[in-house]
Amino acid sequence: IFYECFMCERRFQFGRYIYDGHYIPAWDVNICNRCRQNNWTGIDPAEHPRTVQLLKYRSVPIKLNANGRLEIPRGTPPKRNSGERTSEG
Repeated sequence: IFYECFMCERRFQFGRYIYDGHYIPAWDVNICNRCRQNNWTGIDPAEHPRTVQLLKYRSVPIKLNANGRLEIPRGTPPKRNSGERTSEG
């Protein structure tokens, strides 16, 4: 099954022995492993303003770490959100 990453908007696979992303329950979004790894010190709001806008829209508290970045909470297996494009195979 394929899911869409909320940061890069690319599709990633999760299942059939390939697990390329996670669901972030605190934010109610899916994120691919590439975006998560590229932002391991946190998401820079200046580089990803869409992310901050989405979280504010969802009334998620914006808490920056000591480096001024938004830390990505722990994830779980991806979740299908209403209206999200997913496909199998």
